[in-house]
Amino acid sequence: MKPKTKSQANEFELTLLSSETEVCILRLTKAEFKECAKNGMSYEKYEELDGSAEVSGATRDGPLQLEIDGKKVPRSDALLLKLYKKAKAEALKQDRQSMPPPDQYAAIMDKLSNDSWRFIRIHECFDPKKLSMTVSFDKCLGLDSHVVETFELTYDGMPFELKENAGTDVDSCYLLNSKGEQFEFEVLDEE
Repeated sequence: MKPKTKSQANEFELTLLSSETEVCILRLTKAEFKECAKNGMSYEKYEELDGSAEVSGATRDGPLQLEIDGKKVPRSDALLLKLYKKAKAEALKQDRQSMPPPDQYAAIMDKLSNDSWRFIRIHECFDPKKLSMTVSFDKCLGLDSHVVETFELTYDGMPFELKENAGTDVDSCYLLNSKGEQFEFEVLDEE
């Protein structure tokens, strides 16, 4: 590692290591929904689903850790867990059960990356009191039974930016209607 120049001497890279989720939702008509459930989904429509991310963000599904210039911040996992629990409690106070609109149909693709890096450049010594977190609950088709939970970490009010992830794996694909019923579907070969 090269030594920092004088102008870089007070610049640090603060990195969050976490899991990352992405949920792709492709709205379907009732006829398309029935066709996919009965005969499968065309490869073209599957690619459209794969490119239709509606929800993405860091998740609590794996270990959490902070690093400064590549070195682990001591006890950062406990600090992040404490921030997470507080933010989740706040989010739960604001979360309201909702009535989903009737007759909605969609194909859903859940993706997960176990290794994701988000970062922010800071120009001072790290101060854990400047960290804050918000938790969000996104409901697929407005359903309380299909909630995606993500969080955003900020430092002194500035959000961490996604630097990279180690690739995402498709966790599951299914059809979902506004009654909360899930159906498997096949992806048809490319023509």
